[in-house]
Amino acid sequence: MTRRPRGGLAALLLLALSAPARADTNAILLLLHDERPPLEAALVDSLHIYTRDLGFTIIEERGAPTALSEAELSRAIDRGRAAGSRLVVWLDGAGARAALVALDVTTRDLWRTLAGDADPEGGARALSLRLRALIAPGVPLAPPKIAPPPVEDKPAPPPVEVKPPQPVGVKPAVPPQVAVTPAPPHLEVAPAARPSPPAQFQLEISLGLGVITSGDLTWARYGLTLRVAWPWRRFAIFADASLSSQPDARFDDGTHATLSDLPIGLGALYRWRRGRLLLEGGPRASVHFEAASATALDGRTVGNTTFVGVGLGLAGQARWDLSEHLAATVLVGAEAMLRYPEFMIDDGRAGPDPGAWTVSLAVGVVFAAP
Repeated sequence: MTRRPRGGLAALLLLALSAPARADTNAILLLLHDERPPLEAALVDSLHIYTRDLGFTIIEERGAPTALSEAELSRAIDRGRAAGSRLVVWLDGAGARAALVALDVTTRDLWRTLAGDADPEGGARALSLRLRALIAPGVPLAPPKIAPPPVEDKPAPPPVEVKPPQPVGVKPAVPPQVAVTPAPPHLEVAPAARPSPPAQFQLEISLGLGVITSGDLTWARYGLTLRVAWPWRRFAIFADASLSSQPDARFDDGTHATLSDLPIGLGALYRWRRGRLLLEGGPRASVHFEAASATALDGRTVGNTTFVGVGLGLAGQARWDLSEHLAATVLVGAEAMLRYPEFMIDDGRAGPDPGAWTVSLAVGVVFAAP
């Protein structure tokens, strides 16, 4: 059996993005922990006090996120949209490391600021003032109004007998000194810092059952697809491999031919998320370790050869998060073989054909490890 290389062209994949919805109400969703620490109990009252004059409504719900993972932040955004709120806030951490986290449901901007006070009342007051400065920068905090003390009705003093003045030296009158209390200054609150969301470094392992074919189902390969991805912010680098079956066919003269293919790929992905749905796609390069053999009807080997092919194409994935560490996924791919074999039987007939181009489809699950 001989081999002859030939070329092919790459295919394209398109992803459609839709714009996220915006919240229109002045509401803040406060997510509480099941076991409320003293700082959280004080924060509830403090937020109501320091946002009342701004026209904001505090909505309290239980189920605060336990980590700043991408899945937890997405669930918090979904709950904020369902409540019609502009911000979702909760306490992250405990003790000296307790911090207030504020998440914008529209822009996905995230703020995290430490309480900075061991006293729960003082820490809650500081966090509420920083949140106030975030949602209404430049609006001073109005000083509290103090009601004047009640005036008691006293009986008029008895008339005093006035004696005529005696001729004495008169000194000029000195006006009394009146103590003036200065008005309380306005409290200016510096806006809280806006740190960028923390980068999420984790390992994602995808396992799926699927098929690789060039259109001729005779030589379609069925099997297990394994993909390992390293995500970072909106991107990911991945490596994959497919352990597939060895398709075979029998020709009219009784010759039996078998094809095996082990593809190993490497690529990069752009990721787009909306709630629990994650779509991603990007370029992929691959190496195919291929082998073919043919046996005549009388048992003689009439062809046996191996070949290393090179492919270039696109890879994509659509997945739905079931939990923080588990998701259902669909893996797709398309590639053109830049170098691939044409297997020939010894008598000059065409043998197994892996194809000048291939498409792949697999359905499975994704495991995410922190």
